[in-house]
Amino acid sequence: MDNIAYVAMSHQSALRKQMDVVAQNIANMNTTSFKSQSIVFSEYVHEANGTDEISFVQDVASFPDLAAGTLRGTGNTLDLAIHNDGYFRIDTPEQVSYTRNGHFQLDAEGTLVTSEGHAVLSVDGQPLVTFPGDSQIEVAEDGTVSSESGAIGRIDVVDFENPYKLEKKPATLFTTNEEPIPAEDYIVRQGMLEDSNVEPIIEMTRMIELVRSYQSSKSLIDDHHELARRTISTLAKAPE
Repeated sequence: MDNIAYVAMSHQSALRKQMDVVAQNIANMNTTSFKSQSIVFSEYVHEANGTDEISFVQDVASFPDLAAGTLRGTGNTLDLAIHNDGYFRIDTPEQVSYTRNGHFQLDAEGTLVTSEGHAVLSVDGQPLVTFPGDSQIEVAEDGTVSSESGAIGRIDVVDFENPYKLEKKPATLFTTNEEPIPAEDYIVRQGMLEDSNVEPIIEMTRMIELVRSYQSSKSLIDDHHELARRTISTLAKAPE
């Protein structure tokens, strides 16, 4: 009879992880370029007593929904969005990272950086540094950055053979060991940002379904414990 409790607890554990992911999606529904996450589950079959088989559920991995979010105009000349596939290449301390969050700014040295201060890389692999006193920054559809002083460089927009191998990091960054390839058919939109692709109604509906499933599993465990308690109580009262 303990097998019933083990299976139900396995189900509860999987539901809790799903709820964590859904909660994270809802919390980031307004985060620029955030990609909603989902979990992949698989069946784990365990042989009990050498004959009986017990089926458990286990989480295998999480993966992002890489569908593009809606592009939203901001009026900020340093806000950039990628139309179609592609990622900005960012120089972070650990390794080169990638993002679709184009909420950029200029640091004290005039370098184009992310909100966290990481340099945006050019196609030459170097940071993009503006000329002293520049005030009119223009970004062409191919990512070429220029100002009233002249051309500064072209932002490196890359893609991957299998973008689902990208590993999610904080601040809407991704890392990967795969070699990037030049993105094709992309357009850099100046003065725009990509919204999160989270669908709030879908996520809230999913959360409600998960809560109901969790409550059902809890009821099953409670019923199992009550049955076990009654069985023990009955056996204790039985005559020897």
